[in-house]
Amino acid sequence: HEKTKTMKQTTELFYDEAGDLLELFVGGSRDAYYDEIENGLFIGRDRKTEEITGFKLFAFKKRLEKNRNVAYERTRDILEIVIGKSAESYEKELGDRIFMHIDKKTEKLKKFTIMAFKKRLIKLDFHDIPLEEPPLSL
Repeated sequence: HEKTKTMKQTTELFYDEAGDLLELFVGGSRDAYYDEIENGLFIGRDRKTEEITGFKLFAFKKRLEKNRNVAYERTRDILEIVIGKSAESYEKELGDRIFMHIDKKTEKLKKFTIMAFKKRLIKLDFHDIPLEEPPLSL
């Protein structure tokens, strides 16, 4: 569990090892509802404003191991959660170097990027997950 307050919004990141559930909450306690937008990925939205308030990702470690919609770049310590097919998008910072990427044409959510991921979740053991390093550019 890691809690950070920034000039943008407070963000809280949790990992439940027993349930293999990764959760992100943005903006503190809000009246939110969750919609499943892909199998096991739920997006939270504020009931009044419809702003994204976070996500719940089930089977996180399993997805990471199989590289299913989740990728971790060890050298830069970045986690990405991809939603659907890639498209040209723009970034919006949710808070403390956590970004969402929005499709420029459809305005639909396409990806979450979490910078300094391992530093946020020291409890999560990455040693037994086969993470691929990006090739070195010469």
